[in-house]
Amino acid sequence: MNANANTNGTIEVWKEKLNSFKFSDERIEELEALLAMVPKSKLPDGDSEKDSRNLYMMQKIAKLIRVENDKRVEGGRIRSRFFYLKSLLEKDIVNASAQRQTVPRGTQAFRNFTERTNNNYMEKVMRQYRERL
Repeated sequence: MNANANTNGTIEVWKEKLNSFKFSDERIEELEALLAMVPKSKLPDGDSEKDSRNLYMMQKIAKLIRVENDKRVEGGRIRSRFFYLKSLLEKDIVNASAQRQTVPRGTQAFRNFTERTNNNYMEKVMRQYRERL
């Protein structure tokens, strides 16, 4: 059985396309591992999560082909299809994790205030408060 066949024995379309690009099984597995790390928020709507991930990968492959064929893009020549696809997936993974880490300024200020330890900060604040009264 082909290494790119799923449990039903059918080959996923995006893996078949990568095979036509002469990607090795190791590279396909690496892209598949990255695909599993892509957060659901970045995936298109599909009937199931697996369908969404397949649609997502097909969109990235379509973008690769579009950029390769676009003569107007300066430097539009892609040196490595694998590294181009890998960078597209990594960007979505990194961008999604960066979005999760951002918090409103007030929330961050509160965290900074409450997470302080061993610096007598609370005593300083209370002293200033008492002096103002």
